[in-house]
Amino acid sequence: MPSRLPRKLVNVVAASLVILLLGQVWAIAAERAKTSRHRAPRRGVPASIPFEQPDPSPPHHSAPKPRVVRKAKPKPPAPRRVAVATLHHSSTVFSGLGVWVDQFDFENLDAASSIATMRANGVHTLYLQSGESSDEEDVLSADGPWLLAAHQAGIKVVAWYLPHYSDMNLDVARMVAAARYRFVGQRFDGVGVDIEYRRAVKGPEWMERVAQHMALVRRALGARYPLAAIPPPPLQMAVAPRYWAGFPWASLASSSSEIMLMAYWSARDDCPENPSHCAYGYTKDNVLLTRRLTGNRVRIHVIGGVGSRITTKDVAAFVKGARDAHADGASLYDFGTTDPAWWPTLRALRGLGG
Repeated sequence: MPSRLPRKLVNVVAASLVILLLGQVWAIAAERAKTSRHRAPRRGVPASIPFEQPDPSPPHHSAPKPRVVRKAKPKPPAPRRVAVATLHHSSTVFSGLGVWVDQFDFENLDAASSIATMRANGVHTLYLQSGESSDEEDVLSADGPWLLAAHQAGIKVVAWYLPHYSDMNLDVARMVAAARYRFVGQRFDGVGVDIEYRRAVKGPEWMERVAQHMALVRRALGARYPLAAIPPPPLQMAVAPRYWAGFPWASLASSSSEIMLMAYWSARDDCPENPSHCAYGYTKDNVLLTRRLTGNRVRIHVIGGVGSRITTKDVAAFVKGARDAHADGASLYDFGTTDPAWWPTLRALRGLGG
């Protein structure tokens, strides 16, 4: 009969087994924790947009290049419907009396004195050109001092851009760059798309790209960002209906915070024979027609002029037309050709959109 083991030895063996078992449990737990760190992220992370977002504070002359989406022939996506009620809060950016400054004005206008004139006459928003497709800069270098001076005077600033639509990635990226642009801590209060350049893309494809560009810019900037479409007005299109057939009014209404009509009655030469082509009729009727074409789903700002080709009487008729049509805002193109004698009349536009 074997001899019994001493009690002390039994206790030592039992303790060793317990320690070994605890070590195995710890090793298994550590391995599971390591594996869990490499699992897929949880759902709910926002999907990325087709174009890379620039850094919130990009260098003045640079912006990240958008990812290139290779397609044989770009076709406009069905633009995402954005509720008008969501967009209307931002339309106050485009309300009231506005003025326009383009890239050809920078050499002839002094920013400080020009802004002082705007402030003295109750201008609500300065529409400042940020460039066009053919420019080398994402945002024009002259814009910064104007943006700073206007904000210091309590005037909002909207950057407007002229796309050629031949390079959709470039045109979308330029709009995003303007929205993200900073100068001494100041940012634009909104952006606008000047819809008129048709030399690079022809026919129905141009209409498709207009809708596609606005939809992609809206998607990139978000539903609440102030974004305006700046197209020719219906009465201009009626002069050459085949040329403008298929213009995407409904799509623009879905993607825009505001429609800003380039209603330049100075381009019409049959007034007074055709009252709708005079300053009053061209202003009022274009606003009313656009409301009908867009299903009354978006606010409308009306732009009159061109300032170098109009009279004091025309300006008074323009102001009356904008007020009678209950436009959200109105402005003359452009500030550099606005006669100082017109300001007392133009001040009546300050109450629009109120």
